[in-house]
This record gives sequence, C-alpha cells and structure tokens, in this order.
Amino acid sequence: MTVSSLSDVAPTLAGSTERTFDKCRDQHITTVTIPSMCPDNATLKNRAELLQSRFQIISNSLAPYESLIHNTSKQKKNSTVVVITNALCLNEKIISSSDITVTTHMSTSKVRRLSVLAARWNGPVSVSVKIVSIEDLYEFQFGLRDHFDKFEKVAFHVYFENKDLAYPYNILRNIAFDQVKSDYFANFDVDLFPSPMDTHQHLRSMFDKNPYLKTKLENRNVLILPAFETIVEVPDKNVTLNHPVYPETKEMSLKMIKHEQIQMFWNQWKPGHGSTNYDLWKSNSTDITYPIKVKRWGYEPYFIGTKKDIPRFYRYFRGFGVDKISFTTDLIYSGYSFEVLRDFFIFHVNHPKSSKKDKHAASDLNDFCIKGFMDYLVKEYAAGSLEKAKKLPYWNKWKTRYESTGGTWMI
Repeated sequence: MTVSSLSDVAPTLAGSTERTFDKCRDQHITTVTIPSMCPDNATLKNRAELLQSRFQIISNSLAPYESLIHNTSKQKKNSTVVVITNALCLNEKIISSSDITVTTHMSTSKVRRLSVLAARWNGPVSVSVKIVSIEDLYEFQFGLRDHFDKFEKVAFHVYFENKDLAYPYNILRNIAFDQVKSDYFANFDVDLFPSPMDTHQHLRSMFDKNPYLKTKLENRNVLILPAFETIVEVPDKNVTLNHPVYPETKEMSLKMIKHEQIQMFWNQWKPGHGSTNYDLWKSNSTDITYPIKVKRWGYEPYFIGTKKDIPRFYRYFRGFGVDKISFTTDLIYSGYSFEVLRDFFIFHVNHPKSSKKDKHAASDLNDFCIKGFMDYLVKEYAAGSLEKAKKLPYWNKWKTRYESTGGTWMI
C-alpha cells in the first residue's frame, strides 16, 4: 500500500495524528505516531531474532508513507512525519524511579558513538533516531548488529521524515524526553561521552549517600556536567569504548587540560559553557556541587534534571544555532537554578567538521524563527504583556539577534 495523502491511510495504520503549524517556515506539519507493540518476556537468547522481526514490522509500518514523505515539493508546505516510540523493544527491563535516563538523538550514521555512550553510561538511555528512507532504516539495522550487546538498556524511537528538511534537534530531544520512565534524566548529545566509566552507577551511589541532591533536583535545580572536547579528531570508525585521547577520570582530565590535550567544549564560543566556571571545577575546593550564575546569553550546558514540570525544547528551531540556548532561557524564566557536579564531566570526541555553509544557513533561518520563540516567551512568562517581557533576563539579546535578520519585533 502506498499513499499520496494521509486521507489514504486507514486509522488502524495511522495511529494517532497531531497537526501543528510552523509559522517561521509557513509549513503545516502532520505527525503520525504509531504505537509500538512489544512482545512479552523477550530474553537475551532471542534478541537477534527479535531485532530482525522488529525491523520488519518497522519497515512495514513506514513503507506506506515513503512516497509521500519523499515528495519534496509537497513536504516543503505540508510536511508528514512518522514516529514509532520504543521501536525495537530493547529496553523492556523494569526501570527504577530513581534511575537517571540519558536522553539523546542521532542520525543512523552515529550507531558506533551511541554504543560507546550507552556502555560508558551503563544505565537507561532514550534515543530518537532520524530515518530518511527504508534503505536508511536497513543501514541502521546493519549498524546495530555489530554493537547489539551495548543496547540492552536503550529505547529507540524512530522519526521518519524528508531528508531535505533541516535536522530537527529539539523535536528529537522532546521525543526522547517524553519516553523517559524514570524520575530523572540527563540531557546529552550523542557525540559526548560521560566520565568516569559506569557513570550511572556512580551517580546513583552519590545520590543515595547525599539524598539532599534529589531534593535539589525536585526543587527546580539542574546539575551540570562540565563539558570538554578532545583536541585530536577521531573518525567515527575509530571511536571505541576506551581510547588514548579520552579523559577517563577527573585526575586524568586535569593533567590533559594542563598539557592542552582537552579544552572547554566549543571553546571558540565562550558563552556556550563559560558560566560553568571551569577554574572552580579544577580547584577541587568545593562541595560535591557548586552553584553558578548564568553570566552571559548563550549558555547551553549538559545536565541532570527531574522530569516533572520541566519545560520542553522549543520545537521550531531546526538545524544549527540557538536550539539549546532557547532551552536554557526557558529554564531561567521557569525559576531554575544551576549547580555543577564537582566529580563528573562529559567530553566530546572531535570528528571531521560538517559543512560550515549548511550550518550557517540553518543558523540564519533559526535567527529569523526567533520571532515565534519570543511570542511564546511573552505568552508563557509575561502573561501576554510586552512590558513585563522586556524585564525578563536576556530579552534584549533575543530581540537584537532577531532584528539582525532585518525583522522588526512586535506582538
């Protein structure tokens, strides 16, 4: 069965649908969510067979939409997206409410990096995967086979959309977040790996010994993991669980900083992580956490939080630029405080850079889309009052950034 429009899809196949409108791109979006039906009592001995059968089910579910999604001329104005949550039924273990679930996202080319992230974390992971074709789906399946043992605790959520649309960072983050079963989550990108090894167990132990940390999380605090990056680039094919360029412990990281082998993540953009106060972190002179103030617009940390009542990422920023910064703004406006974990960190394994031309194009469009984000901020945090909105932190930074596109902001 092939469909040319959603009206051709039977209700039982389509599942639930949600229709939204992206004002920035003048685009109607229909999201079809197909529920995943996982068999009971899957055991390790039949996981390979389960993987094969699940991919066949996913393929059969997505195939009717493929010609519609590949129709680029239609998708520019009327986009169709298909989502299958927990598509592979791999994370069927009972998750404790006290667990911390990593939320992340990726394209199908990032399987190897996800395997390293999952193994180093060694706890529950919720990951959204962008799929652009049935062929892409089967390449994903092929990639999983070589690392299958690393994914027992990983829930995969398939997101199927046109390949020409900019990468939907925040939509994927929200899907992964909404599928978290624990009370706590960690917000990472798939290229960033945690230290020390078995990070989840070390964090659980720290929380058990210091229950006031959970109280902090439950009272609008987030706990930040300082982010570093390796100076040496490591191609995807050479990314492994352990590598000579990885800082495996805090002691090792301090030595590697001294010898200029690692540095603050995204070092060329100081506002991105500067508020973390790396000098204080390096000093080892604080309690197990220390409070910080967000000193400059542009802060985009990776952190642990509690799922209850936390904002979602603003879905209409796609591709490179302001996607995470907007979430930090949401946190600040929602009354969240920020503290840094003294003994934990994450690090980005640098890889060959993507096209700057593509990044700048996405960033320029996101700057134009700031208008919709500011409208949202006025409604959500200023009761619709522009005068109240003007008093919000960093309001003028967002306004200036939008006006740099030539737009004039008004309600």
